[in-house]
Amino acid sequence: MITGGLRSIIDKTIIRQASKYLITGITAAAAEYLLVYILTELGGFWYIASNTAALTAGFWISFLLNRYWSFKSGGRITRQLALYFMLFVFNLGFSNLVVWLLTEKAGMHYLLSKAAAMAIIVMWNFAILRKVIYKT
Repeated sequence: MITGGLRSIIDKTIIRQASKYLITGITAAAAEYLLVYILTELGGFWYIASNTAALTAGFWISFLLNRYWSFKSGGRITRQLALYFMLFVFNLGFSNLVVWLLTEKAGMHYLLSKAAAMAIIVMWNFAILRKVIYKT
């Protein structure tokens, strides 16, 4: 069993990581959201192409901030990057599908569809980053 003092330290670590993850996520999400808007509205790109480009930019922001700040990982960067890339590919496919379905089939504005996809993805990313990619 975990004693009270150890449980307190573990809880503080998780809370600290989750807080930093949230700040990192907000930063990456803001960059993604802005890029989707700029590419679609000002650049004239199809919203799915814009979403793909934005997620790619967000991938790098998120990977670097999570590795060096949120989780302070000293693990092998090549392993982490490979795992993070696999998660990115899954998230990209999921995001594009959700954005397309909500926009084309449900009639939502593409920016609302993007926000919905982002909200869903954030739910599993923390656990995967913490337990698999950065193993804290």
